[in-house]
Amino acid sequence: MSYRLFVLAALLAAACPATATVLTPVPLFDTSGNDSGWDAYLYDAAHTGVTVDAVGGGVAYIRLEIAKSFTQPPVGSAFPTNVIQFVQRNDDAHTAPVIQITDEAIINQTGLDWTDYHWQISGNGAFDKTATDGSGFSIAPFTLKAWGSPPSGWSSGYADSLALSGGTVPNGGSFFPGNAAGILYLTADLSGDGPATLTLTQYPTPEPASLALILGGATALVFRRRK
Repeated sequence: MSYRLFVLAALLAAACPATATVLTPVPLFDTSGNDSGWDAYLYDAAHTGVTVDAVGGGVAYIRLEIAKSFTQPPVGSAFPTNVIQFVQRNDDAHTAPVIQITDEAIINQTGLDWTDYHWQISGNGAFDKTATDGSGFSIAPFTLKAWGSPPSGWSSGYADSLALSGGTVPNGGSFFPGNAAGILYLTADLSGDGPATLTLTQYPTPEPASLALILGGATALVFRRRK
C-alpha cells in the first residue's frame, strides 16, 4: 500500500461519524493536472477517500487508490453500503473509458468480524473480469472469488458484481484488496447520448455467529419490553 493511502486510511479510521450526507463532486485530476473527465461523488465522505495516482495513455485510463472505513453496525442482517458514484464531466474524447483501482484500504470498525466482501456496479459500466483476473488481483485474507453476470448488452468477459469469501476480516482489522498485486478494472460505456454514470457499491457481510448473538439479544430486549 502506498504511503498516501496508508495516511488516508489512518485519518478515516479516526474520523468522527458524518452528521449529514452532502454530495459534493470531487474532480478526478492527477497530481500533474491531467483530467480524467470524471467527478466522484462520495456518499459517505467522512469515511471515504479517493486518490488519483495517474491519468495515463493520453486519457485512456485513470488509476485510483480508495480508502474507506465501515463504522456502522448491521441493520437487520446487513451492513450499510459504501457508495461512490462516478459521473462523466467531459465529452467522450476527453474521458477515460477505463477506471483502474490499484489499492484499497478497507477498515472494519463495525463491532463484528466479516466473512465476505462484495462489490457491485450499476449504470453505464461493468467490471472487466478478464483484465482483473489477468492482473493477479490479490484478495487476501479471502480465498474464494465469484464474479456476477454480465450486465445487459455486455459480453461474458464482464460482470456486474464481485464477491469474496473464504476468509475473515476481524473487527478492528483492515483489508487491502489489490495491494499485494493486481488491479480491479472498471470499464465505462461512453456510447450513450448523455453523461455516463457508474455507481460502485461495496459492503461486507457479518460473521454469522456474532450476528446471531446480536439479533438474539435484540429479540430478547424487545420481548422483555413487551412483558
